[in-house]
Amino acid sequence: MRTLPSTDAGIIKWGRYLLYAFLCLTLSLSTEAAPLEKITLQLRWFHQFQFAGYYAAKMKGYYRDAGLDVTIMDSKPGMEVVSEVMSGRAQYGVGNSSLLLARQQGKPVVALAAIFQHSPLVFIARADAGISSVHDLAGKRIMLEPHADELMAYLKKEGVATGQLKLLPYSFDFGDLIDGKVDAISAFSSDELYYLDKSAFRYLMFTPRSAGIDFYGDNLFTTEQEIQAHPDRVKAFRAASIKGWVYAMQHPDEIADVIISHYGYRDDKAHLLYEAKNMAPLLGHDNIELGYMYAGRWQHIADTYAELGLLPPHFSLQGFLYKPEPEQKDLRHLYIVIAVVLSVCGLCLVVVFVFIHLNRKLINESKARQSAIADMEESERNLRFITENSADVIWTMDIATGKFTYISPSVYNLRGFTVEEVKQQSPEEFMTPESSERAYTSLVNAIESWHSGDHSDTRRVTEIDQPHKDGHIISTEVVTTLHANAAGRLTSIIGISRDITDRKKAEEVIRNLAFYDSLTKLPNRRLLLDRLEQAITQAKRNESRLALMFIDLDKFKPVNDSYGHETGDWLLKAVAQRMETCLRESDTAARIGGDEFIVLLPEIRRISDAVAVAEKIRDVLNQPFEMPEGKLLEISACIGIAVYPDHGLTEKQLMKNGDTAMYQAKESGRNRVWVYKRNQDSSILTEDALIRLHWKKSYESGEYTIDLEHKELFQLASELINAAINREEHPAAFEDAFQELLAHTAKHFAVEERILAGLKYDELDAHTRLHQELVHRAQILHLAAIHRQMSMAELIDFIIDDLVKGHMFKQDRKFYHLFKK
Repeated sequence: MRTLPSTDAGIIKWGRYLLYAFLCLTLSLSTEAAPLEKITLQLRWFHQFQFAGYYAAKMKGYYRDAGLDVTIMDSKPGMEVVSEVMSGRAQYGVGNSSLLLARQQGKPVVALAAIFQHSPLVFIARADAGISSVHDLAGKRIMLEPHADELMAYLKKEGVATGQLKLLPYSFDFGDLIDGKVDAISAFSSDELYYLDKSAFRYLMFTPRSAGIDFYGDNLFTTEQEIQAHPDRVKAFRAASIKGWVYAMQHPDEIADVIISHYGYRDDKAHLLYEAKNMAPLLGHDNIELGYMYAGRWQHIADTYAELGLLPPHFSLQGFLYKPEPEQKDLRHLYIVIAVVLSVCGLCLVVVFVFIHLNRKLINESKARQSAIADMEESERNLRFITENSADVIWTMDIATGKFTYISPSVYNLRGFTVEEVKQQSPEEFMTPESSERAYTSLVNAIESWHSGDHSDTRRVTEIDQPHKDGHIISTEVVTTLHANAAGRLTSIIGISRDITDRKKAEEVIRNLAFYDSLTKLPNRRLLLDRLEQAITQAKRNESRLALMFIDLDKFKPVNDSYGHETGDWLLKAVAQRMETCLRESDTAARIGGDEFIVLLPEIRRISDAVAVAEKIRDVLNQPFEMPEGKLLEISACIGIAVYPDHGLTEKQLMKNGDTAMYQAKESGRNRVWVYKRNQDSSILTEDALIRLHWKKSYESGEYTIDLEHKELFQLASELINAAINREEHPAAFEDAFQELLAHTAKHFAVEERILAGLKYDELDAHTRLHQELVHRAQILHLAAIHRQMSMAELIDFIIDDLVKGHMFKQDRKFYHLFKK
């Protein structure tokens, strides 16, 4: 506290002694104390710790000292506090932020003080009601208390229309939630959760503060008439009430006894103390003076109401917020009395002028001090408002002790713990063990860098996982900065913790889209190839085997054509689930497109191990698939196996040979497992290639021109194989056969593209690009074979498995359904 200069203070003290002596000598009549002014305070609910400050002000005599006789009236369901005050039955009331709506309706209410810096109003939902977020409240049975405007704003901001809710009359009975009569209910987090915690009832809590909606709660208010008619009474009542609140929060046990003994409270004392503990972070009195109101925040609340259509845009707060006149100590009356005393005593009149001059000087200094203090208080309030209402948690920690020295109240929004609870936690309690190790390493590196003389690298960004009070883990990004004192010694850490849970979820979604099949949730080709590369590296190191199994479903296309894509999608998901039951945890089943799957088996000992797994998969896929509506679907599968190092040393070789084995299984009669068989001499072409080009009626698409050209491609490819066998003797015949095949392929692709364009095929552009790539690659491989840079067998394999048959099976079949229509 600031003091007056010692000389001036001594004069004032001496003057007071003279005044006291003069009054003792001259006053012969004692005056009676003025009668107390009777006023009424109307609460917004039953008597409970929610209104503790007013009970404390009455019981401790703060109202009486202010010349007031205050009657504190509790409320009843259905009672309107604003109506009680406007009618004159009460002069003061306790209301929520909907006072703004009353003001808009022409009721001249004036907010005197905001007791709760954060409204305790929340949604409480049953944990077993299928509700995991506020969005799940749609379609649920909900009891919503009157004037719960911030909850309505919360729903709107989250995109939940009130028309989607099944609103029931508010019964004021939490038993309805416990008994399952409703799925969710509005409640005060500071009070009504006591019953749920006491009964071990499992629930979820959703607060508007998580969406940035943070209203004041339990605002003390009066009317413009009261302020105009009794300005001193308003000022005195407000000051005494705030004083009572300070006392109540410092002595909760004592005030709890007062509520029980004087206000007919029927519940146990433990409930009141529970409420007191949970109210503390909502009042924010550790960082902001009780009753403090910020005009900017009230304007934000008004703007939120405007978004709901309850207030006009840019609603004016003119006249709504109470502005008490600051006190000014005017000592003129004191010095007038002193002058009279001095005159009576015969002292010189000059002394009177000295005192008057001194009084003016003191008044001017007092005004200057008050102005400076007001500026500092306003700056402090703005800073407190920022830290109090920031969505991020701002904190400081003492380096020597490792203890928090400050934590902003927003930690309650982040982790569900109060500031006091977090300050008592050890590092093992406020972060996971893995995060603790990361944080420790980051801090040690920062301190070592500082002590080495590098003071430019004091900032660190670390991802920390922190436990919420309800048990789930919250992902946070923590930015820390080292802080040193004037002597350059490190003393503390300043930190900001930010919730990045939503960002992590978005990153996970993106990762899944990049590496997982959206339908079956199996790994896609990209992730499979990554794991295959790692498996080959491990197999080389351990001198072990691995297997790739190519799986293609038989009779899947008829299911898709007969029952539609929705049934086809259901079947693919069911196939994926059955396959996974046949595999080890280290194995990988991937979907690479359509009805094609690949299974990777790392670390096998024998080829027969892979065959055993493949037979198990083939067997489970042979069993009928029963759909939810009872319909049975029957399919089978062809499985081709390629083993490292027996059938290839690289990813490309294994993929190609596994694919070839799968087609060999199909050609040998379907519903088979086939292990890849390498040609003994890759320069000699066997009849195997010709067998693979045998045309079957099942290959037909239903479009006459395309089927005719496909058959001709098969025929030309067969002729090319025969020419390749005799290439050494008749090289010109081979060259003619290849060019004829390539020319027909280009012609066929052009015809096919025109037909698909007429049918408006969605994937035509991609299909056209693939045509161009296949023709170009055939030309490159042809030159490589002629110059003996690759074997003739490899060229023929490409012609069959990629250009002709493979393309027809893998790509063309995607548009066959257009011809069925």
